[in-house]
Amino acid sequence: MAPARRMTWAALLVLAAGLLAACNEQGDVKVLSLTFSGNSALTHADLVAVLATKSSGWLPWSTKRYFNRQEFEADLNRVVRAYADAGYAHARVTDVKLTFNDKKDGVHIRLTIDEGRPTIVDRVVLDGFDNLPPESRATIASLPLKAGQPRSQKLALESRELAQRAWRDRGYPVAAVTLSEEPAAADHVVVTLTAVPGARAFFGDVTVVGNAHVNPSVVHRTITFSPGQLYSERALVESQRRLQSLSVFRLADIDAKAAPEASADRVPVTVTVKEAPPQRLQLRGGYGSEEKVRVGVDWSHMNLFGGAETASAGAKWSSLERAVRASFGQPAFFMHTSLDLTAEVASSDEPAFTSRNSGGRVTLSKKLGTQSDIRGTSGGDLKIVYTREFLAYQIKSDSLANLTLRTQLIALGLNPDTGKGAGTLGSIAVEIGHHTTDKTVDPTRGSLLVARVEHASPSLGGTFQYDELSGEARHYISFGHALRWAARARFGTILAQDDADVPFSGRYFLGGSTTLRGWGLYEVSPLGSTGETIGGRTRLDLSSEWEVDLTSKLAGVLFVDAGNVWAGDWDFHFNDLRYDAGPGLRYKTPVGSLRLDVGFQINPITGLVVNGQPSTRRWRIHFGIGEAF
Repeated sequence: MAPARRMTWAALLVLAAGLLAACNEQGDVKVLSLTFSGNSALTHADLVAVLATKSSGWLPWSTKRYFNRQEFEADLNRVVRAYADAGYAHARVTDVKLTFNDKKDGVHIRLTIDEGRPTIVDRVVLDGFDNLPPESRATIASLPLKAGQPRSQKLALESRELAQRAWRDRGYPVAAVTLSEEPAAADHVVVTLTAVPGARAFFGDVTVVGNAHVNPSVVHRTITFSPGQLYSERALVESQRRLQSLSVFRLADIDAKAAPEASADRVPVTVTVKEAPPQRLQLRGGYGSEEKVRVGVDWSHMNLFGGAETASAGAKWSSLERAVRASFGQPAFFMHTSLDLTAEVASSDEPAFTSRNSGGRVTLSKKLGTQSDIRGTSGGDLKIVYTREFLAYQIKSDSLANLTLRTQLIALGLNPDTGKGAGTLGSIAVEIGHHTTDKTVDPTRGSLLVARVEHASPSLGGTFQYDELSGEARHYISFGHALRWAARARFGTILAQDDADVPFSGRYFLGGSTTLRGWGLYEVSPLGSTGETIGGRTRLDLSSEWEVDLTSKLAGVLFVDAGNVWAGDWDFHFNDLRYDAGPGLRYKTPVGSLRLDVGFQINPITGLVVNGQPSTRRWRIHFGIGEAF
């Protein structure tokens, strides 16, 4: 370290030690805030992430953080190292300001940073990549480290890993890529990636160990490679991800070690598994502002005949929904597809109608193009679903004697005297989805796309006839460690010759804890002549929310929702959307996030009747478990 730099550090440490002379070594002074000035290349969240010193939460139950002199002295070095890793070798902390509160039991800390000139990458030289297979050139062309940018250590290591993976994904299991840099002009460097690919190889025999009750064929059909296939590290990563997702295994590990000898062209693979208990019993319970108390029980067997076949049975109950269900799953049915058979008897008591259904579904599923690398996992799936159910439903209305409403009920296929309707649904649906989310539950980055087409007709064993097209898109972005943004768009339209060709329980309604949160459940749709919601055949709902961490477990949310339901098919009117907005809280628990949202209507629905009374409340409170989307 240069003498001037040593003097600067010494002055800062003496200043910090003098101002905090009253603090114990471990610290009895709370850190009230920790802020930075002069930083632009690294955000506040980037800097806080590398520091041991943290600020206390401002809520009464928040975690309290105390000043530790030794950790703080080390933090000054951590700031400089973080900037050096980001390509700012001349960065330094030029001032430390500590301000006590009146009681002298809390301190505000502010660090002033001079980032200095960045070290710029003049060129990225690729040495030894001439024989790289052409299909891997796209990976090399998109390396994150690029000329003209600051020399980031993180991006440099990611580039080296991706370049090495490009070889190992195309048959070179011992390929290695080294990273070096040479100075060019002042504060400029030339980065060189040098590849030593080694010998090309193929997968050898696959050996399964550790299984006692699960047939080895389960492993062989789950992995994405076979003996004799060109070696691919991506195939190993994806195979391990698939094995770990199987409920029959508690642990799955794939070991593929290539011999260093150039003549070894076969890479033997050993798959070590630890089986999970095959039978499970789960009791569930919760509370939501709409369904009130809910309880459920599920029993499942994850390895019924030794080939990872599944069988399950369950029941659930709440004030809105009651159901009993049984299912059987065959993971290896035909041409890499899985088969699921489900039978269910259910009833629901929605605000607009009550319904009962009994029947079953047959589902064929196939995974599509799943990929895994250091940047995450993406993939898709295709489902074909045949449904046959008997449906019975009854509209809720205190005005069945109204002659105008009687005409509407007849048009909807309902008995004008009782408001009842019934029929059999026979349909086939095709659903395709693609995801790049980081997690299945409570994702924080990535996207999800789903498109679905359903055809119902008498030729499929039903009495209804319609076509439904629907889709959903979600996107998640994280800004540092504490701020996240999520958005969702959903649409659907039902094409039918007549409203009576569509079951009333299949019509669209919005409102509630997961759609337009300013309204109650099913309170947004076209209105009947007496003001009650009667559902529609076209829907659109949009939601966007910002979430910021207040403590390690508590987060605050601001959300905006928009959407509506229209009477006919393809009946979108974008100038006729309902809007709401409001705040919310999320509290993380082992079983999911506890959620509290307060939605305020921006443009209320004129003439809406709820439970037989004109609706005058312009806000709703929603409480439940799990994210809104």
